[in-house]
Amino acid sequence: MGTTATNTTSTTATTGTASSTSTSTTGAGGTTSTGGTSSTSAGGTSTTDGGAGGTGGGSADDCNQGTLKTRLPCRLSETGLFGDDMETLGDGVHPFSPQFALWSDAAEKRRWIWLPPDTQIDTTDMDYWAFPAGTKIWKEFSRDGTRVETRLIEKQESGTWYTVAYLWREDLSEADAVPDGMMNASGTEHDVPNADACWSCHSQQPDKALGFSAIQLAHAPVNESDANELTLARLTEANLLTAPPEGVFEFSDGWSEEERAVFGYLHANCGTCHNPMGSANSITGLDLWIKADDLAKNADESSVYLGVVDVDIMKLDVPEVEATKRIDPGSLENSAIYQRFLTKGLSYSMPPLGTEVTDPDGQELLETFIMGLE
Repeated sequence: MGTTATNTTSTTATTGTASSTSTSTTGAGGTTSTGGTSSTSAGGTSTTDGGAGGTGGGSADDCNQGTLKTRLPCRLSETGLFGDDMETLGDGVHPFSPQFALWSDAAEKRRWIWLPPDTQIDTTDMDYWAFPAGTKIWKEFSRDGTRVETRLIEKQESGTWYTVAYLWREDLSEADAVPDGMMNASGTEHDVPNADACWSCHSQQPDKALGFSAIQLAHAPVNESDANELTLARLTEANLLTAPPEGVFEFSDGWSEEERAVFGYLHANCGTCHNPMGSANSITGLDLWIKADDLAKNADESSVYLGVVDVDIMKLDVPEVEATKRIDPGSLENSAIYQRFLTKGLSYSMPPLGTEVTDPDGQELLETFIMGLE
């Protein structure tokens, strides 16, 4: 039997060669859904073929009449996420919540993952997890009380990930694949991305999945009464990690609450691209990805702090931003990270997609931190 999906609003965030370990697991098994892959071997570093360029999946092909096409099912009901009521979770599907929020213009989000039976996530590199072939991760977006879309990213036997978004029908009886995306979907200001646009961010991680990581899952369950919710501790208990973290995996007392909040925010909203494995890092040299080794250090000794505070920018590639420091203590005007964050819709705006409105809470976090530095 499945479990009922909770209406938890997520608070948001992989390579090592993936292992082929096939240890019996608990809590992540289940039957493979139509259109899914039922491999028991773990996948390795992935390509970014994405959802475009193939023939239609599932039982219908009418979702492939536009410019882009998808290899995934044309109906969300065929992916295994929900039962017939489109709300009760399918067998083996688990909710999870990243501890640091990804800002999406105040959209509420729910997230779920399905791991093939008898597989493990390769966590040899605790900073970059590698997922077994067949892994499915869904993310649902609701805007202004309207359930708009649910995205799916699924790893194939080849290591490639396919992705597509499903637009919910008005009566919520089904959601249909929209490989070409949709602007201002369901009468809201939320834009559903096309299948290729997803790779602007996902391609910056070795194994493409975002938000399901050691740093992001190192927290207590959001819903204590839901034994199905996955956290880092529960993944370890269920033997779903090839190399579980040793000892206490959390920020040390050397991180203030403010430092955890501001660098956690940058980790989730910027670090998925600006990390040592992403192409954005090779261009700018900017690294905002909190590492497992950073947790035991004082905040001002961490890689992310040392890489941004009072550090000159590597490349000033647009004349509109005249700031010369990544973060200049006491100066918002001369802090390039803040100035790029503050703007929207311009060539130098960051993040470059997925948001049209400046996050007021994120703005306050950055302002308080920068102005409080000596």
